[in-house]
Amino acid sequence: MNIGRVFDAEKFKENILKRRVLAVISIMVIIPLLFFVFYYVFKQQHYIIMSLLVLLTCILPFFMVFEYRKPRAREVVLLATMTAFAVVSNVICTHTVPLHAGTAIVIITGISLGPEAGFLTGALSRLICNVFDGQGPWTPWQMVAWGLIGFLSGLTFNRADIKASSLFEESTGRVYDSFKIVAGPVVSVIFCEMLGYIIFLIQGARGNFFGWRLYAFGVLGLIVGVITQRKKLPADVVTMTIFTFFVSFIIYGGILNFASMMMQGMVDPESNEVGMKFLRTVYITGVPYDLHHAFGASLVIFFFGEGLIKKLQRVKIKYGIL
Repeated sequence: MNIGRVFDAEKFKENILKRRVLAVISIMVIIPLLFFVFYYVFKQQHYIIMSLLVLLTCILPFFMVFEYRKPRAREVVLLATMTAFAVVSNVICTHTVPLHAGTAIVIITGISLGPEAGFLTGALSRLICNVFDGQGPWTPWQMVAWGLIGFLSGLTFNRADIKASSLFEESTGRVYDSFKIVAGPVVSVIFCEMLGYIIFLIQGARGNFFGWRLYAFGVLGLIVGVITQRKKLPADVVTMTIFTFFVSFIIYGGILNFASMMMQGMVDPESNEVGMKFLRTVYITGVPYDLHHAFGASLVIFFFGEGLIKKLQRVKIKYGIL
């Protein structure tokens, strides 16, 4: 006779919602406060402590799911496996082929296992990667950037709607449907970029448009695309590839370029504030790398993303992982 705690599905769903809210609060409030203390109080020292605090913030929302049931080793093992996979893929690609498989694995984890799992996997993977690549003040920034794209991947895609479409299939109808689905967000990003360029010309601003404006209006386009879409996207090869390119370039690149400026102490010596000329310089010089990063991650998703997600779906069904 089973004398253990009875599993309450309604309580479990309620706890998932609480976990999601706590994750958003952690990203929008707690982590920015940690970075404020890290930069202005610790002067970018003690970055290992900062990295561990960021990791702890990522872990807390994930383990809220265990409030109404005991944690199972199979779930922890699956997360550990995806983390190890992301680390190994990133280390191999860093020293061999010019791809960014680590970013792709983080996105795949978010799509397959949920936003909190994507956030935790991204942050933990980046911390471990830097054991090989070198720790420094950049580690917390990279952890948050990778974790954020994993979190956004889980929020954006419908895990229960894994499409079997592929560019290599004979039927092109599903591919056409995929393009129709992503057309709204893509058009929104392009429209906002064009709007930003027109504003740039009207203002007669000096310098190059391909700086911080490229990222800022890109983020605006993503937000408009999400609002107009009003539903989660299907996890097919076309949709995931386009999503990976935009989120890697705009979100990851935008965060790390800003981090680069902060770490180098690029402030106006008179006002002791971040100068726009420094901000513009950093973002302009970061565009080539961010394009390379986005293209490399998208290429991995294009060839391997759909297959890996289907494998993870089978693992979840076989072992009853929610």
